[in-house]
Amino acid sequence: RLQRPLTCYELSLPSSQEVSNRISSHIPLIIQYFVLRSFGQQLQKGMLQLLQNKDEYDWLLKERSHTSDKRKFLKERLSRLTQARRRLAKFPG
Repeated sequence: RLQRPLTCYELSLPSSQEVSNRISSHIPLIIQYFVLRSFGQQLQKGMLQLLQNKDEYDWLLKERSHTSDKRKFLKERLSRLTQARRRLAKFPG
């Protein structure tokens, strides 16, 4: 039995579906690209503003004296405990 020849429409149908699938898979990537790009630009602007106004934010980088004292105390304590552990490890018995 002979089959009739395919029309131009029937020949182009699979390729148009493939094109549609490819385009639809690229749309989320395109959206993601533009969102990330705009976020990156906003972040860059914000960072430049922070650098220009760095005197206003210096206090964020300074450590409180209480925190500094506590850190020193804890480091000394850790050192003493480490020495005690070493001495106990050498203790016979």
